[in-house]
Amino acid sequence: MVLKRVREEFYHSADDLLATALHVLTWAEGRADGKREILKYKLQAGIDDEEAGKMADADEVFRSLKNRSAENGPEHNPADGAGDR
Repeated sequence: MVLKRVREEFYHSADDLLATALHVLTWAEGRADGKREILKYKLQAGIDDEEAGKMADADEVFRSLKNRSAENGPEHNPADGAGDR
């Protein structure tokens, strides 16, 4: 998307586009209606991901991580600090 916008000459460079995007985001975050629109956009993105099957059940994810951790042993589990030794 960034490169497409630069190629279409909306912006001089990717840096120019990102600077503009950050400026607009900062402006929007400072306004109540802007915050609401950002939240609506993020919620819709989550809904779209769920409808496209891009979501995973949290319980399944944590169960998988726990199983993987058990298979690799405590030396590979950063949560217990053993990997820092």
